[in-house]
Amino acid sequence: MTIVSYIPKKNRNVLLLSTMHNDNAIDLSTGEAKKPEIITFYNMTKGAVDVVDEMAATYSTAKKTNRWPMAVFYAMLNVAAINSRVLLLSTKEPPAQNRTRRSFLKSLGFNLIEDYQKIRSQQTMLPQSLKAKLVKEEDFQPSAKKAKVTYKRCAECGSKKDRKTKFVCEKCLKPVCMEHMACICKKCTE
Repeated sequence: MTIVSYIPKKNRNVLLLSTMHNDNAIDLSTGEAKKPEIITFYNMTKGAVDVVDEMAATYSTAKKTNRWPMAVFYAMLNVAAINSRVLLLSTKEPPAQNRTRRSFLKSLGFNLIEDYQKIRSQQTMLPQSLKAKLVKEEDFQPSAKKAKVTYKRCAECGSKKDRKTKFVCEKCLKPVCMEHMACICKKCTE
């Protein structure tokens, strides 16, 4: 590992740390400037750093924060997302559904929250409308313990009637009393 300090102008110091270079050799092709090899190597390869910075700025996870650990965490998330896409595209047959970076990041985000989403949907105090958004019907597995039946005011009746019901519309999840309910067999709903 080598650390090099280079002063190109007065009051301007450039520090570089490299694990690739083992000495502070001067690159003779720079002439009068007498730049170290580490700096000329960095200048040749710094285009990749600019590309990564541009990609991270295009779709960024960063939010405005005054806490430096959070800023570092957001930067790490950005670089991790870029690296994961590079790894995916370097496979022999990259999947067709993640052609654009936007679609890849979207699917990556959904895959990262999938386990938490399943756990959250099993909570008993979660509103039914939110539960319906969290859980797809084919993935839904009701919890082992029996949920307590709750009675709510019918959404169709006026507040003067104050008619409570335990039945819920399967489409909109609003509570509905027997008067405003229509019974339909399974064959007719398909």
